[in-house]
Amino acid sequence: MYGCSRVLLKLWQCLLIAPVVRNRGGGGGRGDEYTFNAVWYTFNLSVLCACLVCGLAAVSDDLQAAKGGRSLRMQNTSSAVVTVLQISLEFITCAMAVISSAARHRTLLAIERQLKRVDAALATCPGQPVARYSLALITVHVVLCVVDGRMWYALSSISWLYGVSYVYLSIDLAAMLMYAQIAWNIGRRFEDINAEVEVKLLGFKHNMTAAHRGHRMPLRVRKFARNTIFVSTVISTPGPADSHDMNMKNISISNLQELHWSLCNSIKMVNDTFGWQLFLQLFCNCVQLIVTPYFMIMDLFYPVIYGSTDIKFIMLQVIWVLTHLSHLLLIVLPTSYATAKGEETAVIICKYLTIKLEPDDMKQFEIFALQSQKYAINFSACGIVNLHRSSITTIIGTALTYLVILIQFQNSD
Repeated sequence: MYGCSRVLLKLWQCLLIAPVVRNRGGGGGRGDEYTFNAVWYTFNLSVLCACLVCGLAAVSDDLQAAKGGRSLRMQNTSSAVVTVLQISLEFITCAMAVISSAARHRTLLAIERQLKRVDAALATCPGQPVARYSLALITVHVVLCVVDGRMWYALSSISWLYGVSYVYLSIDLAAMLMYAQIAWNIGRRFEDINAEVEVKLLGFKHNMTAAHRGHRMPLRVRKFARNTIFVSTVISTPGPADSHDMNMKNISISNLQELHWSLCNSIKMVNDTFGWQLFLQLFCNCVQLIVTPYFMIMDLFYPVIYGSTDIKFIMLQVIWVLTHLSHLLLIVLPTSYATAKGEETAVIICKYLTIKLEPDDMKQFEIFALQSQKYAINFSACGIVNLHRSSITTIIGTALTYLVILIQFQNSD
């Protein structure tokens, strides 16, 4: 996955989750090999330890200030527990992303090889929308962190070390982008395979129809943007093939079946490698969706405790809520896309199985459809949370429930 986007690779390297160097002896360009660098990994761990010390110092200073009634974040027991839980989860999620980068390296290389194999077989070169939008997303994230930090410092300058939490959030966002990039690339290859399968089945259907009518016309298949398929007959003398033409016999059914299975295996590798990290990210995201509205509500409805209501602070918290929701979408939408495209293969095959095919072709397609249905194409976090679009409403509902409970504890205080 390192070679898919230089922008994302630089981002992952700067945020400590990709301790790799490019081996220029691998042929240059996209043929370069990326090797794990132990020195860089050690440096990343050192920076992580420094961030841990800063986080502990920030919480310790704020606890001391809370005893004297000078803390803005820890005005009572509920807010103290919420603050400590938030900082702890942010660090644990960040630490998981950095520490597991060594074990994740081989998996990323294996997945990248499988994706390149699919591209070589189908002669495709998919774009990278995640990479295109990642720079804008990171820029917005940095600006938001700077504005938020300045506003918290203006309200209370007791512990400026809380700024390390923005480092935690940035590393967490980089890990989300890595996961989203992998999931989207797998889904895009599923889409290419589905288009190739449909081209082949349409070709069989056309040939059977032509044979039934007593003649066989040459078939031209064109693939346009977003895999729009156009099939037409050609009445002309044979000539050099157009660059957009595709011969449905170039890729065998068994080869398509093998490519599809390799992508399914890539999903399993992703689940095994990113399971705990993804679970922590989802849990941390849920906590953020509780904590951020909590401080906003406290500032809005409890001005006696937190001082006069600051409209700018409230608006900033609303932006943070929307940001955390976008992080949730960043995790779930690419996986939902990949799952839908992977499951669509069996649907396409079953739609055309009523065509009278040659016995060998029919048998291969039946095995292909059976394989697609037997293997559960599913992204999950440790098998606990399945990453479908329904997960979005589940997490939001959970956050709202615990937010109400937390506010009730505030009233009891």
